[in-house]
Formats: sequence, structure tokens, C-alpha cells
Amino acid sequence: PEWLYIYEYFPSDSSLEGRWIAYKWQLPQSGIWRLGPFSAADDEPEGQHIYRIWFYSDDQWAAEDPTLPQSNLVYWTYSKGQPAGQQPPLAPDKEVKGFDKVIEFITRPVILAIIAFLLVATVAAGLYLARIYTRWGKGKDTISLYSETVPGTPSTMFSTAGASAKIVLPNGMELKLSGNSHVMGRSDFARALNLDELSLISRQHFEIKFENEQFFIQNLDSPNGVKLNSDSINSKGLVRLNDNDIIEVASVIKLSFHLP
Repeated sequence: PEWLYIYEYFPSDSSLEGRWIAYKWQLPQSGIWRLGPFSAADDEPEGQHIYRIWFYSDDQWAAEDPTLPQSNLVYWTYSKGQPAGQQPPLAPDKEVKGFDKVIEFITRPVILAIIAFLLVATVAAGLYLARIYTRWGKGKDTISLYSETVPGTPSTMFSTAGASAKIVLPNGMELKLSGNSHVMGRSDFARALNLDELSLISRQHFEIKFENEQFFIQNLDSPNGVKLNSDSINSKGLVRLNDNDIIEVASVIKLSFHLP
């Protein structure tokens, strides 16, 4: 059997990080699976939500299709409508047919948004499962990314009050830093890299510390290492960070460090 994971990343300016929509759901056979319906909760944050889909089978994660880059990402922008003023009840229209009521219901904006998300998720699931079985049929192995551990949840380094420094990703996304210690790894870069690149980053790859009014960085014995301004910091312990320093993680992503 196959396993399905779907994680919802809330908008970057939200105080919340995200949540699991599907956590190790079992797919007993290949085919097209309809997921949902998923409806917006009362406390759903407004803005762009990103859904990342993982498939796991035969002790390995499904590889991303190179012809469809980031096809495992689904984007959904949610906006709450303005509440309508109280209106007097209308007399029922005896001439309205049952089919007309159905059309009226499914054409509501929220219902259309949910239907669109379900369609995209269904297509993505079908593409991944079809790719897995095609590779099996040809006797080819899928790319083994990492052992069956749950894909890491996003770091607590997203927007927080009183942040004093930040990490900027190549796509412009900012990870705010606060407190004295932060461990960063694979889950922090899920929005910026594909699965092949993420496989090179450890779940706990490096740590940023704040000591004596200074920021420091150290590699956490990750096999693919960390570079600071093109120089390796592996096995060097704590190395001081300065404004506009460039942190290169596993040679797949470059981060920019900024002081306030």
C-alpha cells in the first residue's frame, strides 16, 4: 500500500504555522483518489495557502516529475467575504426546480474554491501514483529520498513578535529569528526547493545562536555541510554571523542573513 501526506502552510504573515490535512493516509491501490471535501474553518487565516503533497511507498518517497516541476504544490488564496445585512425572508419560489437549487449552491464562491482545490489535488495524486507504477513496470527504482519519517513540520521561526534578525530565502520568503537558539533543517525550505534538493538537507542541519549580543552559526554534523560566504564551517563550532552574510546549505540553497 501507499501512504499520502498533505501539509497546509498558512500565509507567511500569519501567526500560525500550518497543519496536516492528511497524515499517513493509506492508499491501498493505484488510481484516482478524491480527497476532501476540505472546508474553511472559522479561524482560517486569510491569504495564500500552500499545500505540499508527499507519497510514500516501498520504503521510499515518490520522486518529483521533472517535466512537471513542483507539481506536488497546490496554491489556494482564501478571503473572507463581507457579511450581508439582515434581510427579510423571501417567499419560496414554487417554480424553482431541484436542479436549479443545485446549480445555485455549487456556484457560490466558497464552494467553487473548494471544488477547484479538490480537482487539483485529485490530478496531482493521480500523476504521482501513475509515475510510481510506471517506474515499477519498467524495472526502475524511484529516487530514495530519506527513511520513512514524517516530513518535518515548519520551524517556529516564521513571523513572531519581537524578531531581531531574519533569514531571506531566494524566493523572497523571510524567516524571522527571535530568542537565543534556532535549529533549521529540511522543513524550513520546503516552499523553496523540490524533493530532490530537499533530500540533501538534514532535518536538523544547522543552528543559529544569539550569545553576548552576537549571532553565531554552526553545522550540526549534517553530511552535506554548510558554507558561510563560500567557506565551509563544518567542524568549526560556532562561527560569527554578520549582516548580509550568505549561508549556503548543502550546496542547494543560498540564504541571506540580515540584522535589524
